[in-house]
Amino acid sequence: MSTELLNSLKQQAAALTSEEKFQLAQHLLEQAKQDALISLSLDREEAELKRRQRAEWLKIHRKEYAGRYVALDGDRLLGTGSTYPEAAAVARRAGIDNAYIDYIHPLDGTGFMGGW
Repeated sequence: MSTELLNSLKQQAAALTSEEKFQLAQHLLEQAKQDALISLSLDREEAELKRRQRAEWLKIHRKEYAGRYVALDGDRLLGTGSTYPEAAAVARRAGIDNAYIDYIHPLDGTGFMGGW
């Protein structure tokens, strides 16, 4: 919205009665709530889509990247690393600060749990 239009609306609203101002405020509040709900719904749908894309990518590429950390944005591989920080750095260099980073365990089932 342009600044001119907003200022014009404010001037028009100043001419309203107190009751009309309350009605306008209530109307604008309801519209803002609806806009926020729509935005939240779209954010959730996008997050769910990315989650499904990641799961599918991991299933397809598990053998190829076993024993590595992968940085993903949806189903797009941003890069890999031998450590979590390496993979995170690759993702940041790709311009993605909130990349999904996961370690892909080798298929042979060997691993290290720690301890003595």
